[in-house]
Amino acid sequence: MNDAAVRERFHAAADIAVLAGRELAARFRRELSIRFKGRSDPVTDADIASERLIRERIAALFPGDFVLAEEFHDDGEPGAEFWSVDPLDGTVNYSHGLPWYTVSIGWVSGGEPVFGVVYAPEFGWLFAAMRGGGARLNGRPLKVSGTSDLSRALVASGFPYDRAATRENFAEHEAVLLAVQDVRQTGCASLDICFLAKGAFDAYYEFGLGPWDFTAGWVIAEEAGARVAAPRGGRPRVLGREFLAASPLLVDPLVAIISKAGEGRT
Repeated sequence: MNDAAVRERFHAAADIAVLAGRELAARFRRELSIRFKGRSDPVTDADIASERLIRERIAALFPGDFVLAEEFHDDGEPGAEFWSVDPLDGTVNYSHGLPWYTVSIGWVSGGEPVFGVVYAPEFGWLFAAMRGGGARLNGRPLKVSGTSDLSRALVASGFPYDRAATRENFAEHEAVLLAVQDVRQTGCASLDICFLAKGAFDAYYEFGLGPWDFTAGWVIAEEAGARVAAPRGGRPRVLGREFLAASPLLVDPLVAIISKAGEGRT
């Protein structure tokens, strides 16, 4: 796909994210229809309405584009180029009346995210980035913190809905907590990554994610100067389940701590 076509999708993604965000905001703190995909993994009628809006807009503007989304996937496997969409990241927050939720839309080409847009409706925050163009919040440039000492780092993380999976990584979470200044959890992965991009958090890592949770934030973080990695090292996979991003000098020590803590687990 040529650069002009990618830019067209990037600008459309920002408009679509805001429209979907308005749909969510209109339903926020009102009575919701909620079902559960798992013991603690809710889906609301707002999730469905937001995804429907996003899919309809993409289909109208770019017919034939593949959409990988949290609630419903297009048939088949994504090809070399596709949309990665979370219509409501932070559903638990949303369903409890907490304002930390977003719409997250990314575009993937050749196994790498090319652009990302994350919109937080309750705050009017539009985070956006395209490869080579820098990252911005409502048009203002973003830059990660310059923190180089892990013991002074404020780190964000989260826990998967699958409690058995959470238990598998208790050792890693404990090791990180003991090594850093403190750990925060907003309950919204895309927002955590964007807070890293704006320098509020110094690092972020999480296990048990869906690709739609971090695809958009990945580009925003890198364009703001962060390094990204898989939590145990190497390049993260765009269809993977875990992700780490941090101020550049924090990545290696954080990966080392996580890797060591997980050694010997079968």
